[in-house]
Amino acid sequence: MLSDGTTITASADHRFLSDRGWKFVTGTENGRNRRPHLTTGNKLMGVGMTTGSLDPTPFYRRGYLCGVSRADGDMGIRKYALRRGGEGTHCHFRLAMADGEALERSGSYLEEWGVQTRAFLFQ
Repeated sequence: MLSDGTTITASADHRFLSDRGWKFVTGTENGRNRRPHLTTGNKLMGVGMTTGSLDPTPFYRRGYLCGVSRADGDMGIRKYALRRGGEGTHCHFRLAMADGEALERSGSYLEEWGVQTRAFLFQ
């Protein structure tokens, strides 16, 4: 809960931009789970007034995909020789995150734009 009483719902792995850089929602000061996390002294940046839930407009979906791809995405381009001569290009994008809901949401947003996705079980 923010100082003005506003409640924000987010996973523990979500990051917010604060006055002291990007911070996870939760973390510890030391040990295995040490990472920068929000504390009572942080000021959130870029959080404006909202009422109710946000409508996932095309702009929202595009911004959401931009955020997850920059945070957890990996893009690659592979060139290969064609039988008839010349060169082909294979582009791939890998989104690896532990949050299943975020992966499903990303996949559904991409599907709306005709981008096919496949899910892999990471072990």
